[in-house]
Amino acid sequence: MGTRGESLQADSDQHRRLQAGGQEPARLHAQIGKAEQRGVQGVALMGRDGSLLLFLALLLFSTPLSGSSLSGSSIGDDPSAGEKALRVALAADAEEAIVSALALLANEGGARAITLICRVGSRFPGDPVRSAVRDALQRRGDGEWAGLLAAQFAASRDPKVAVIAVEGLVASFSAEAVPALIEALESIDRAVVLTAVRGLRLIPDRRSLAPLVDLVCSLEDRRNALWAEARVTLSALGNRSYRHCEDWRKWLAVIPADWQPGSDTSVAVGKTGVEHPSDDDLPTVFGQEVASKRVVFVLDTSSSMAEKDTVAGESGSAPSSRVRMERAKAELIGVLGRLRPDVFFNIVGYSTDVATFKGKLVASKGTRLKQAIRWVGALQPQGYTSTGEALKVALSIEGVDTIILLSDGTPTDRYTGKRIRVLPIVERVRRQNRFLKVTIHTLGFRGANEPFMKQLARDSGGIYAPIR
Repeated sequence: MGTRGESLQADSDQHRRLQAGGQEPARLHAQIGKAEQRGVQGVALMGRDGSLLLFLALLLFSTPLSGSSLSGSSIGDDPSAGEKALRVALAADAEEAIVSALALLANEGGARAITLICRVGSRFPGDPVRSAVRDALQRRGDGEWAGLLAAQFAASRDPKVAVIAVEGLVASFSAEAVPALIEALESIDRAVVLTAVRGLRLIPDRRSLAPLVDLVCSLEDRRNALWAEARVTLSALGNRSYRHCEDWRKWLAVIPADWQPGSDTSVAVGKTGVEHPSDDDLPTVFGQEVASKRVVFVLDTSSSMAEKDTVAGESGSAPSSRVRMERAKAELIGVLGRLRPDVFFNIVGYSTDVATFKGKLVASKGTRLKQAIRWVGALQPQGYTSTGEALKVALSIEGVDTIILLSDGTPTDRYTGKRIRVLPIVERVRRQNRFLKVTIHTLGFRGANEPFMKQLARDSGGIYAPIR
C-alpha cells in the first residue's frame, strides 16, 4: 500500500508538466499516432473545456493486470467490444461515448471490466463519467462482483483507484464486501479509510465492530475528523454513543455472541458500568461540533449579512446583537478561542472577492490565534456572494479535511450581483472534492438557499443546520 502516494504524485507531476507545455489538442492527437507506432504507453488529451484530462488511452489498454486471474496478460490483448468502444471514446475525448462504453463493460463483467472502469473513474472526477462509473460498479447483493472489486482494491497502487473500488464495494451492500472494507481501514490514504468507515455504516455486520473500535482507539489521542466519523459509524451500528475507547471495548466484550447490528441491544445496556459521556468538550459553531483538527471556516461577508434576524415568535425590530454578521463573527471568535492547540485552521471570508486569513493551515495558539481573532473582528458586510469561488479556495488549502460554511444567501454573479445557477457550483465542488473527501458542514441563516446548502453537505458526508 506504500506505493499509492508515489503513484498519485507521479500523475500530479505529469499533469503539471503537460499544463506548462501548453500543447494544443491537434498536436496532442497527432502524438497519439506517433506513440502507437513507437509503442509508447501513454499520451494525454486536452479536454474540450481546456482542462487537461490525464487519461492515457494507451496506458489504460497496455498496463498489465496484477493481483487478478489475468495476471501477466495485457488489457489490450483480445479486447472485448466494451474495451474497443472505450478505446475509441477515449481517443476522441467524447464523454458521452465513454459513458456508453462503461455501461457496455459493466454488462460484460469480469476483472478486466472492473479494472478499466476504476481506472477511467480515477481520471474523470466529474459528471457524467463519475455517475457512469458509479452505476457501472453498482451491483446490489452480487457477492461475486464484490469479490472482484475486493481483488481490484487489493491490487491498487493508485489511491484514486482504491477509493473507486471501495465505493463499488459499498454499493454492493453485500456481506462479501465487508472483509475488504475492513482491510481498507488499514490504508495509509485518508480518503480510502474515510470511504470505508462510511461504507461500513451502510452494511451492518458484526465483523466490522472490533476493527472500528480498534480504529477509534488508535485515533483517540488525536481525536480528529476521522476519529469522529468512526465513532458515528459505531454509534449507528451499536445504537449507542460512547465517548472513550475503553467504553467501546467494554461494551464489545459483553454483547451476546449472536448479537448483530440492528438487533435488540437492550441486553447489553447497563452491563458495561459505563456512562454515556457527552461531547461537551468539543467546541461548536451554532451547535455544529468541530471535531476536525484540520478545519477551514468559510464565512459569507456579503452585504445581506448586515440584516437583522428577529427571534421566532417576537415582533418589532431586532436588537443589534441579531445582526447576522455580528452573530457570525461572535460565534467564530468564540470557537477560535476554544480550539485545542493541536488544531490547525484557516479562515476564508468572501463577498464579491475572496480573502483568506493565511495561505495555509496554522496552529490555533499564540500569535496566529490572536491575529485570527482580530482578522475576523475586522470583517464587514459588503458586496455580492461568490460562494463557489470561496469553496474552491477552501478546498485548495493543503491538508484540510473539514470545511464549515456559514452563509445567508444564494450565490450571485461577482460582476452583476444577479443570482446564478447553483448546480454548476455543486458539480465543481464534487469534481474538486472527488478524491480529497473533505467533509463540508453548512450552516444557513434565514433566507439561505437551503437546497443548495443541503446538497453541498450531503455530497461530502457533512451536515446542514439552519441558524435561528
